[in-house]
Amino acid sequence: MSDVSPVHGNSLRSVFDEFVASDGWKFSDAVQRMCSMQPASFVQVEDFLTAEEVERDPVRIQLRAAGIGAHVCSAVAMPSGELVTFVFNGG
Repeated sequence: MSDVSPVHGNSLRSVFDEFVASDGWKFSDAVQRMCSMQPASFVQVEDFLTAEEVERDPVRIQLRAAGIGAHVCSAVAMPSGELVTFVFNGG
């Protein structure tokens, strides 16, 4: 992960750390949608959300403030029952 946003110079590490430490992901339409879909290949997350969901999503609001835009995601179900998601974000 790059530690500095090329757009705003904000610390992306602090945005990521806050996301991991909080339970904000539980309120994120995008996170919940991708976890329920479990896409086996990379998909553009925004294609599975309404414009209103994108605008009000708390994770998206933080990422937009840091200069982060579109997201692609894939998921891998682990034998333990956990779900690993891979998300790439663009500016």
